[in-house]
Amino acid sequence: DNTVIQDNNIFDFFGTSTSYGIRIENFIGATTISGNSLYQQTVRGASGADQYAIYINSNSGAMTVDNN
Repeated sequence: DNTVIQDNNIFDFFGTSTSYGIRIENFIGATTISGNSLYQQTVRGASGADQYAIYINSNSGAMTVDNN
């Protein structure tokens, strides 16, 4: 199977614990992440936790990433 995440506004994902805008875990297949805008609408201070706009843990296929 293929995964396509395309042309989305992904925002305000920042949290007090580990946070992700897009998170891909152990995926086998072609993955395309393109045309997305990842952002916060307000200024954020340090939370002491990891913050990821895009997090890819493992992928065993072709990957295309092209975002704003």
